[in-house]
Amino acid sequence: MRSIIRFRFRFAATCLVLVFTLALASCQSPTTSGPATEPTETTAQTTTRVEPTTQPATQPTETTAPTTALTTTETTPSLTEPTQPARTVEQYFPLTPDVFARYSGTGNEYVPMTVYVDYSRPGQVQLAYDNGGTEIHVLYGVGNGKVQILQELPELYVREDLAQLPPLSNGEILLMEPLEVGTTWNVEHGIRAITAVDVPVDTEAGAFHAIEVTTTSSDVVTKHYYARGFGLVQMKAQNGYEIHQQLAERQLHASRSQRLTVYYPRMTQTDIEIVAKEVTVEMKTNTGIREILDRFFRSAAQAFPKRTYIVKPHDTLWSIALYNLGDGQKYKDLAALNGIPSPYTIKPGQVLVLESDTELPALMSPQTVINSVHLQQDRGVVAIDFSRSLVTDMNAGSGFEAALIRSIVNAVGRAYDVPNVLVTLDGDPYESGHIALAPGETFTVDYQGVIVVN
Repeated sequence: MRSIIRFRFRFAATCLVLVFTLALASCQSPTTSGPATEPTETTAQTTTRVEPTTQPATQPTETTAPTTALTTTETTPSLTEPTQPARTVEQYFPLTPDVFARYSGTGNEYVPMTVYVDYSRPGQVQLAYDNGGTEIHVLYGVGNGKVQILQELPELYVREDLAQLPPLSNGEILLMEPLEVGTTWNVEHGIRAITAVDVPVDTEAGAFHAIEVTTTSSDVVTKHYYARGFGLVQMKAQNGYEIHQQLAERQLHASRSQRLTVYYPRMTQTDIEIVAKEVTVEMKTNTGIREILDRFFRSAAQAFPKRTYIVKPHDTLWSIALYNLGDGQKYKDLAALNGIPSPYTIKPGQVLVLESDTELPALMSPQTVINSVHLQQDRGVVAIDFSRSLVTDMNAGSGFEAALIRSIVNAVGRAYDVPNVLVTLDGDPYESGHIALAPGETFTVDYQGVIVVN
């Protein structure tokens, strides 16, 4: 189903030439051009000269060296235009963290979308686009006079740091300095140029003055409008019919919810069972799947705070243990945990603790680090790399080690919705005293017999 949705979204996105272009391969190298005699905005203002007739005899003429001319301009401010700072791509493609934006639009069912800031670093920002049909995450480089796509991953439904991947060799360029009319560069299947500056743009989110960037190809003309401090505020495309997208809402200090199922081994009197719990986490910018997994792999108590039960009429400790712990014989454990002496009398309304935090072990030691986690879409596999201390600090028999690894593999596989997980130790195949995998060999996700708790 996702593959069908992905095809439809790619088709629609190609027609729209949206800000997140889904086909990045074979982009041409950028070039900059413009009218030969047209100066940049900064040059036009800083080279303004005072008419010679207005200057005292001791003042330098226009042929004086540039440094002297600048001094003359500063000493006669009333006769010159004030110098304005040059526009930069950082101003029009901001790196602001914890931002949520919603876009509305007409002309195509995939035009409305939401955008979150996944990661924000100096010179880089990663955005997640969701149009209701699929989700794509795009890493941009912002600086050195341009905004360029460094990496992108479609059909990704968790927040993964794309900076851990090698950058694309010819990522598409969205903006290029100087941000003035006439700046032009090549993109795949067309030409992109700045065609206007300070364009009035009215959107649901407000009114802006924006830079207009026009992309012309053989079959479609697309105009993107970028506003200072906001980024993309409007998009228009013309291909026999008109498509219009506009900023409808922008929230600061926003977070994004992520549903995650975590798994832990639990010892019984006769076996080792796997218990699972679905949790909701709130993610700010720079918090992704690696950070979330690290949090829950280190402490089962994060997902399983002490479970409690409110005693009902006619309950006994044996019945409570049977229906909540799967074994009526655990009634003495319940009594000991709750300080109930023999003959184990309980009353309706009494709150019982069903299990202690220590009954569910952490899946990795405090010294263990998750080096990386990444979806290998071509294989349908998630690769997660730990420091070697995952094994050296484990101190578990073969059965319990298998349960620990199964819990890790299930959590990662469920998060990415894949059947196989590649686990490595500092880049090498997983190997311990009990388990040894060949290079590239994976663990299989196994939900059989898992006990789901609330």
